[in-house]
Amino acid sequence: MIYPVYDLRPLAHAIHKAQQTGQLVAHAGKYHGQYHFFGRLQQPLIIQHGDALKDWLQQHPTAYAVVYVKDLQALNGVTAVTSQRYRGKAAALLDAKSALDLLSRPESVNTRQE
Repeated sequence: MIYPVYDLRPLAHAIHKAQQTGQLVAHAGKYHGQYHFFGRLQQPLIIQHGDALKDWLQQHPTAYAVVYVKDLQALNGVTAVTSQRYRGKAAALLDAKSALDLLSRPESVNTRQE
């Protein structure tokens, strides 16, 4: 069944919940608005590319980030708020500390998000 791979509601709802509690949420790389409708997001995601995301997370230690990895196994050992398969890869919402831990393993992260 292919539908779950494109069902963005779980991740969008988790982003919404984080924003409702006053947390900033960054997005790694290009963002096409895919979470706004399903999550009924009221604030924009903060778009960060490459090393700028690491710097931003260090400056905002209570924030969250949406990151993309090669597959769900790349999240082993990382605590995710939520994660799911997405377009042949995987997407995850992580707190700042977990995102920084993951970003320190560049072989796991998909830096070319379309």
